[in-house]
Amino acid sequence: MEIYQFVESKKAAANSGKTFDEPAQFVSAYIELQKISNGATVTHLPILFDATCNGLQHLGLLSRSVLASRLTNAIGNPSNDRFDVYRHMASAAEENL
Repeated sequence: MEIYQFVESKKAAANSGKTFDEPAQFVSAYIELQKISNGATVTHLPILFDATCNGLQHLGLLSRSVLASRLTNAIGNPSNDRFDVYRHMASAAEENL
């Protein structure tokens, strides 16, 4: 699906009363897409991190590790579950004791 079709489908869903997890972020992204489609070449849309394990998120992304990035919630996952990397690490450590 093309990005503009996706945005238009979200706008239609919003008009029908559907809610989104992060509506303000959706609106911000839509405004930036409008600017880009009108010829802007720079965006001021921030890249958001939840900062629960900020350093590990950066390491996961910089190393292109899908597993580390998912465990630190830096990228999404198919089940949309939130992971706790510290709990995961503690469980792995317990198994080796």
